[in-house]
Amino acid sequence: MSDIERDNTFHLSGSQLILKLGFLVFGFLLSFSIEGQTPVDTSKNDKILVENADNSITEIVDDVRIQYLRNNVRILHDSIFMFCDSARIKEQEMVAVGEVIVIQDDTIHIFSDSLFYNSEIKLAKLYYGVVLENGAKQLFTEALIYNVDDKFATFYDTTTLIHNTMQLSSLRGNYNVKEKRARFYDEVTIIDEDLKLKTDSLLYDTDVDRAYFLGPTFILQGEDKIYCEEGYYDIVHKKAYFGSSPIITNNDQKATGDNIRYDGIDSTFIITGNAMVVDSVSIAKGQVITKNSKEGWIRIEGDGYYENDDRIIKGPNIFYNERNENLILNGRSVIEGEKGNIEADSITYNKLTDFGSAVGNAVWKDTVQKIVVKADVFDYKEEQSYYKAIADQKRPLFSQVIDGDTLFLSADTLVSENQGDTLSYMIAMKFVKIFKSDIQAVCDSLYYDDIDSTFVLFEDPICWSDTTQFLGDTLSIQLVDDNVSDIISYSNAFISSEDIHGFYNQIKGRFIHSHLDSNVLKTMLINGNAESIYFIKDEEDKYIGPNYTACSKMKFYFDNDELVDVKYYTEPSSNMTPMDKAGKDKLFLDGFEWYVKNRPKDSRSITERVFSITNKSENDTKVPDLFQQTVNDAIFKSESKKPKSPDKKKRKK
Repeated sequence: MSDIERDNTFHLSGSQLILKLGFLVFGFLLSFSIEGQTPVDTSKNDKILVENADNSITEIVDDVRIQYLRNNVRILHDSIFMFCDSARIKEQEMVAVGEVIVIQDDTIHIFSDSLFYNSEIKLAKLYYGVVLENGAKQLFTEALIYNVDDKFATFYDTTTLIHNTMQLSSLRGNYNVKEKRARFYDEVTIIDEDLKLKTDSLLYDTDVDRAYFLGPTFILQGEDKIYCEEGYYDIVHKKAYFGSSPIITNNDQKATGDNIRYDGIDSTFIITGNAMVVDSVSIAKGQVITKNSKEGWIRIEGDGYYENDDRIIKGPNIFYNERNENLILNGRSVIEGEKGNIEADSITYNKLTDFGSAVGNAVWKDTVQKIVVKADVFDYKEEQSYYKAIADQKRPLFSQVIDGDTLFLSADTLVSENQGDTLSYMIAMKFVKIFKSDIQAVCDSLYYDDIDSTFVLFEDPICWSDTTQFLGDTLSIQLVDDNVSDIISYSNAFISSEDIHGFYNQIKGRFIHSHLDSNVLKTMLINGNAESIYFIKDEEDKYIGPNYTACSKMKFYFDNDELVDVKYYTEPSSNMTPMDKAGKDKLFLDGFEWYVKNRPKDSRSITERVFSITNKSENDTKVPDLFQQTVNDAIFKSESKKPKSPDKKKRKK
């Protein structure tokens, strides 16, 4: 379409046309044929039909018929109805002035002050106060070219399209009524309730009320500021698509990606491809980010990453509500905090109830205390620093680095609560196993108190250190500076230490307190019905025989893992039996059992399910029958297995 050009030959202002018509009426007796106020005979005009005019004058100039029409003029051409106050028709051209109305197909109405129409090419030029109505939509401008056949309008002046509350304006453009598409160029703006849009070129689909951006576009939707270079905006549904690396800002928040889909009704946008949302306190990255500003939640999919002042979250599918801090992570994910992190196949957390759950190969790490807990299910409470590790296919495993070594603990259930800056307590329930390079233990349940760094073992507890086995109804293991300092056996206390294969130094009593320094045994206090069997050696380090002692209280002193002194209290009684005369009753205290097969061998084995900690297998608990062979033979065979090095292996605690 060419630019609108005003036709000086055929275009007359309203006042000029009225004067012309008035002059013609005054001089009709001289050269004009007169027609009354009845409908005009248009039989000789086969293109433009005049259906009515209150006044009509026909002029013949150079064999060209010219009609002048005035008042209530109605024109018909090829199903196009035109109305005006005054008109001039010359062959296939018509000029109409005053209250011009053009109607096409009952749905298209065009209003203007003046009209130039060519019936041969079916082109209408309308000027001043032009309004094109198509259904509920209205287009306002001062000059419009309209192709009747194509139903195509072109405008080169400031134009505004109005539909309901939406106003779309530009300096030029065109409107294809047939295809229901309009193009707007230069200083294009859209205003609709809380939407403001600015661009230089835009395609508008009038059928679905959708604006397509054809160049750099700036949008203000509520508090969201949007920039893009291509895309569309659905006016009715307030949905949009922004392409070519769009940017959305809201106060200090900035969202970027390859493209963004936006829902203005619920303030949700979906960022796809290199998605990123950044503000003053957080950053989110992923392949796809969905963010709802109204409800305050964000979903990150594909290599998801979220970071704020409190934590870093990584996972393939992250859902996080920034307002209530509720969290849902699907797929292998990790939450990193200031003091530690948690990793699992799925993680949920509800801030209101302060309850979270990590399921599937969960791993919780306390980076401050160097603690790691692995479990199938790991429930936790952030505010209370509480967790509960539960067995499903595999038992939970607790580990902590202590003095360069690692302590491993496993049970069916682990419960812990941190009431301060350090671990306050931990409870292990059902088939507890402990493994550390210098100490191992089993029991049915365990309690750990961080105040005095003490492990308390309940129900059939057994503890091993080097070649020594500790028994009691209850065992207490205390750490000082990350080293075992005290092992206390309460009620039915029994301590055994293998001297040579099949022979054991033994101590029993109601209460036994073993004190260690840097994991090395220093003293052992036995109180209440104290009994002991120790194997005596001569100066050549050969065995003389077992020495049995009984009294109410006794104390043993050790140096370099060797017994150096013993103190007996309250009338001790002792009896030493030569090796060749020692029977079972002389070699073993009543109640002796050796649970070697129950002893944890490594950190992996302690996670295996068990049915009884102190299951008395044939090999473990049966007192060796040393009389199937001679005592001297047994001693010879045992001593022959001992290393020939003069330095004895020291027991580690």
